[in-house]
Amino acid sequence: MPCPRWTWRSPPRRVRPGRTVELLEAELTADGRPVALAQGWRLALADTADVAGGAPPRLPPPEQAVTRPVPPEWIPGYLDALEWRWVRGHLGEQGPGTAWARLRVAVVAGEDPTPLQRLMATADSANGIASRLDFTQWLFLNTDLSVHLHRRPTGEWFGVDAETVIGAAGAGVCSAVLHDGSGPVGRSSQVLTIRPR
Repeated sequence: MPCPRWTWRSPPRRVRPGRTVELLEAELTADGRPVALAQGWRLALADTADVAGGAPPRLPPPEQAVTRPVPPEWIPGYLDALEWRWVRGHLGEQGPGTAWARLRVAVVAGEDPTPLQRLMATADSANGIASRLDFTQWLFLNTDLSVHLHRRPTGEWFGVDAETVIGAAGAGVCSAVLHDGSGPVGRSSQVLTIRPR
């Protein structure tokens, strides 16, 4: 089967222009068929250093976290594209989890990933980091990923401190605090669809 031709609509479309806040949208297609839609709010920056606060505590640095192999039942590919270090929990351990990760590969061939690209690749793993169910018996796929940042991310390593809540009707929510080497940088959430394998 031939590989699909992936393309982003370029440049991103301004859905809601503005001087202080604007909404941008990009669409990913495969062989001309839309497969993903990305939206982002672009905000004007201001100096609020004197009133900054409210962030959770920093995680121990990646150097103090534990390297553990990816369990064989977890699907390779995406997980292998990241280097993992665990602060709490592990893939396949049920409950909340905390991990550092950094990309081993480029997002776009021949280009060094930006800190924002590195953060997004790591944030998408929150539902695996905080799996509450046995992966060999249950599917818990995220239908979306929302990321809210209170500052620009920096560096190569990004931490995800995640927990999952599962409801009684086949849905759940995974929430996470996202970190870089300087501390918390934002939060993410994912809606999960849950079903037995």
